Amino acid sequence: MTAGEFSLCVRNGVNEIMEIPIGFDGIVVAHRRGLPSPNFTLAQLWMGMAKEVPQGGRIVPNPFTSWRQISASLPDWPISVIGPPRTSGTRDSFTELAMLAGCRTFPEIQVITDAAERTRLCSTVREDGGWVDGGEDDQAIVRRVTEGRDGTLGVFGFSFLQANRERIEGSSIEGVDDAAETIASGRYPLSRPLFLYVKRPNLERVPGLKEFLAEYVSDGAMGSGGYLLRIGLVPVDSERLLQVRAVVRDRTIMMRRPND
Repeated sequence: MTAGEFSLCVRNGVNEIMEIPIGFDGIVVAHRRGLPSPNFTLAQLWMGMAKEVPQGGRIVPNPFTSWRQISASLPDWPISVIGPPRTSGTRDSFTELAMLAGCRTFPEIQVITDAAERTRLCSTVREDGGWVDGGEDDQAIVRRVTEGRDGTLGVFGFSFLQANRERIEGSSIEGVDDAAETIASGRYPLSRPLFLYVKRPNLERVPGLKEFLAEYVSDGAMGSGGYLLRIGLVPVDSERLLQVRAVVRDRTIMMRRPND
């Protein structure tokens, strides 16, 4: 929750908010198993997926049809990406962590003074078939990656990579492999923390809510070998888990945070 989102909650009477970190997820850029795994920079990902890119000092419709055209270090695969739709939280995170971060490295973008225009250019994916919205079903994206032409890439959560390792592999991003350890440490550039948010007064108003939170942070769920880990959640470390449990036990609420 950003500072702006927190303020919006307060203005609308949503206060006494508990913020409960539950672990981490990573967004992967995966391909069919058996193909050589690329090492993408964030700038390269943006250049391949953006609707408009810098060329010759101007912003033009994306001319690239192959990753090799962007960098000789990348495979000669056609640019074909299947990703989450605009309604997806994964899409929001990918836009922030990959598209915006990669885009802002270009001088042609940095000189644009209109913040809304910069955001539009950085976040708009191509509409010529290079990017295709794959729907909310990440498993369907996995299937399309494995059944598509060589080099078809899928953008989805790390848990789906974990569950389909026999069929797909992830790409390195900025030289860092997608692994539970790199995601939890934050070294993997497309890692994101996950949270639950609860209104403290609702713990007494909503039947079962107290029990739900207690179960969520229990050993059976978030502990070593817990079922949340088995279905793909990358856990917080043991010290952080104690802090999370203290938030639930003590019903600690968020304090107003500075602007992000």
